[in-house]
Amino acid sequence: MDFSLVVVATAGMLLVPETVSRQSSSFRLQRLGVPAEVISVFVRAALAGATAFAVSGVFSSVGPE
Repeated sequence: MDFSLVVVATAGMLLVPETVSRQSSSFRLQRLGVPAEVISVFVRAALAGATAFAVSGVFSSVGPE
């Protein structure tokens, strides 16, 4: 039953025409960055997240099973 649905979905995907024209462009990685207006908020949130992850790891390593 599940396999037949996969076959029908695959056939449908192959038969539907493409709606977007492709442009010839090369793949390149973008540099990561944070806008200057929000960098202080981002840094505080990143530190809070890293701290919460570390505290959670410590508590789960010493807590009872």
